[in-house]
Amino acid sequence: AMCTGSLSCRQRRRQHRGSRLAMLAAAAAVAGALPPMPDSLAEAANAVREEGRSTWAAYYKHARGFDSLRPLSHRGVNDWGSVGMMAIDCLDTLWLMNLTAEFKQARSIVEEIDYTPAGREARSVSTFEMTIRGLGGLLSAHALSGDRLFLRKAEQLGEALNTAFVPGRFPLPSVSLKKQGAGMHGGGGVNPAEVGTLSLEFHSLARATKRPEFDAGPDDVRRRMAATVTLLNSSLVPLSLKSSGGAHPTGRVSLGAMGDSYYEYLAKTAILDPRLRPTAGAMFKAALLEIEQQLLVPREHGRTFLAEASMNGRRGRPAGGASAAGAPRAPSDKPLFSKILKMDHLACFLPGTIAVALHHGVVPRGEGHEEVAEGILKTCIDMYRMTPSGIAPEILSLGPGNTPEVRRNDRHNLLRPETAESLYFVGLLTGKPRYRRAAWDMFAAFRAGSRASDGAYTSLDDVYAQPSRRRDDMPTFWLAETLKYLFLNFAPPTLLPLDGWVFNTEAHPLRIFPRGAEAAGAAAAAAAAEQAKVASLVAQLQGQEQAALEQMRARAAQRQARLAPKSARRYVGRSQSPFSSRWAKRAGSRAPERRASLREERKGRMLEIEEKLRRVHGATRDSSEHVLKAPSRAGARLRQSPSQTST
Repeated sequence: AMCTGSLSCRQRRRQHRGSRLAMLAAAAAVAGALPPMPDSLAEAANAVREEGRSTWAAYYKHARGFDSLRPLSHRGVNDWGSVGMMAIDCLDTLWLMNLTAEFKQARSIVEEIDYTPAGREARSVSTFEMTIRGLGGLLSAHALSGDRLFLRKAEQLGEALNTAFVPGRFPLPSVSLKKQGAGMHGGGGVNPAEVGTLSLEFHSLARATKRPEFDAGPDDVRRRMAATVTLLNSSLVPLSLKSSGGAHPTGRVSLGAMGDSYYEYLAKTAILDPRLRPTAGAMFKAALLEIEQQLLVPREHGRTFLAEASMNGRRGRPAGGASAAGAPRAPSDKPLFSKILKMDHLACFLPGTIAVALHHGVVPRGEGHEEVAEGILKTCIDMYRMTPSGIAPEILSLGPGNTPEVRRNDRHNLLRPETAESLYFVGLLTGKPRYRRAAWDMFAAFRAGSRASDGAYTSLDDVYAQPSRRRDDMPTFWLAETLKYLFLNFAPPTLLPLDGWVFNTEAHPLRIFPRGAEAAGAAAAAAAAEQAKVASLVAQLQGQEQAALEQMRARAAQRQARLAPKSARRYVGRSQSPFSSRWAKRAGSRAPERRASLREERKGRMLEIEEKLRRVHGATRDSSEHVLKAPSRAGARLRQSPSQTST
């Protein structure tokens, strides 16, 4: 298959070797330019800690209390609703790095901010981002430090965010922290990540505050997603979902932007709450199997490319076709997929999620999942080693012969954490030291290419340019996630044992709920009840789909009925037209009467023209008769010179 097209097999092999040699040369150049990893893990961890300290110091100096720092213009901006997002997002990182003075500074910022509606702005914020960053950061700081200030602030913020959950549909993508619930549904559709990445935080908040009402929203979302998967007959869901649940079997499937953390939270919800292990765990296992079947592209030396896909209807059915309400999907009635050879850096979270799922038994070992995780992670490491700067681009594509390439518009870097995250978790799972070395190379490349003069870090426009133009932007996840995971790669594993903690998608560690003696029985009962609720929801959504289809057909029939007489009127009476007989048939039995009526109307118009000509020109009866014999020319003259008709 690789030898089809304009290039011969030999040309493709030569091109592939050239690309591979270029990548190896770039990797060698990067490795030679970066400082080697220290012999001691403690030294490596301390080097990362110092960069965490300098990043916080730059923020505290130039943007204390603001949501974000602009590292080049040395100013703060409130781009997250004035909640002190940088401080909230980085609390647990400062705690884990043992930066005590900096942690106290962040705490003082959080203490000063009022998260009740009275203290909020009237602007809308992203429900997804405010949950994973704000609510997750406060809950994690409370879980690590035991300071109840953070729990009080989390409860205030959670009450506002909880209003995004509305009955009968997915949560609102945006919400007003002041008006509480005034948000919008972005044109009627939602994406899987923004609605499926709320469960860890709200379940943890419900347990910490002993308020079960915080469980209701994410429980409904999970059932609605399960119903959507059932209706699609696919565990891979498109990036555009109906706001009430369900989706057409068309559109793009991706583990990058707008899709990534939905799959991540299936596994981590099963880890967090034993009550949800059967349902969320089964959904993740099914999704992982379909990912391995539909999205993976094997490459040389054990590397695996994680592609996207286009969902193109169903086998034996055109795109958008619907089954009868209540009818079960046949196994062969699955969506058709065609690969899109594009991989976001965001998708590099998956190896780490697979490693965590394997560690906790959500998916079984020995079925090849470890090899899949390591193969994808090798490609993620290559994204760093293939560039002159040693820093990864935002998106990697595959060209002819499955050779890696980066398009010009995809060369920027936003200080993202996903590869550092997977290096940490896969390194813990396998114990292989090469993943720590890759983490060090990544850290050293960031320090050499992205560090500003005062210790802050900047996003880059082009990782292939030397030097690259810097952007006046430092996302809060640089300190909240990327530096945290880089630090944990060299810290003792006992600092945060995986058996007791699970990380949300913003790298905020949350305590795993304890498993009681009755946990297995309770989980089985909960799974049975959940299954019944999902089945009821499936029937409800199918009924809505069928009703919408019938309504659409009725509207189409009404429109056709309205348009048919207009079409008949438009063409009736054109005896010289080659289509006259066809349109006469469409006009029906009323066509002869209509033609007679048109003849009478035409005769009346000609008499009016005759009268006007008599008044204006004093024409004789003979000239009038001449006009009647040539009505078209008289009418044309009147249209060309309307002023002649005025007296």
